[in-house]
Amino acid sequence: MSSHSSLIVSDASPLIHLAAINKLELVPKLVGSVVLPPAVFDEITAQGSEKPGAMGVREAAWVEVIACRDTELLARFMAELDAGEAEALTLAVELKADAVLMDERLGRSVASRENIKTIGLLGLLIEAKTGGLIQLVTPEMDALRRSGFYIANSIYHQIRSRCHE
Repeated sequence: MSSHSSLIVSDASPLIHLAAINKLELVPKLVGSVVLPPAVFDEITAQGSEKPGAMGVREAAWVEVIACRDTELLARFMAELDAGEAEALTLAVELKADAVLMDERLGRSVASRENIKTIGLLGLLIEAKTGGLIQLVTPEMDALRRSGFYIANSIYHQIRSRCHE
């Protein structure tokens, strides 16, 4: 993803959790700009929701909000997914995005079935370390866990091993 010419659509969770550990600035450094469908933008920035990253996403020059047009495809995704995930996948298809930033297992499963490439928050952290933007992934995973982001122990240890930590 480290090519700034990549077209990335994002779901809410990765941005919210990156903001919770004060690493939201990694997104534009790794992928350039990010496209959000309205449901995702609203989920993150809804007034009064006090979600981490609300202000950062609302004011970010690297965020573009684009509405889906393919109501048929959206309805098909909505039968299985929440509004944010369904809009993100619909938008990814419409814009021929390089990938969708998404963590939820069901959303990733549907994306895989539809041949839509996904990258998760942990994958982004690995790329950040590879690109020299962070020194270690382990403290970031620990911070994510403290903020309520679930990381299975097997995945945690697999990433530590992969990153030689």
